[in-house]
Amino acid sequence: KKDQNHLLDNQLILTANQVNLATCFMNAASKPYFTRRYPCVPCLLLAGSEIAQRKRNVFISAEDFTLLDKDGLKVLFAYLSQWDDVTVIIYYRR
Repeated sequence: KKDQNHLLDNQLILTANQVNLATCFMNAASKPYFTRRYPCVPCLLLAGSEIAQRKRNVFISAEDFTLLDKDGLKVLFAYLSQWDDVTVIIYYRR
């Protein structure tokens, strides 16, 4: 069982993308299907924090940030506070 969990974790890391970062800020109770299908991959959060500690820039883009509720936005804001300057670009796509 432990080896299977490790394999699953490695698969998530290999296939992770920005949606797996966005779900880290979602309330799983309000979006259970979405957060189960695209689980949060914590190593993406850690990688961003390491980039911030090195005073480097990071570009984060995910349409799925539109699914965040106000509490998720607060958590995202706290996460982004690691950087000295944050630029948010909002675009609308039909």
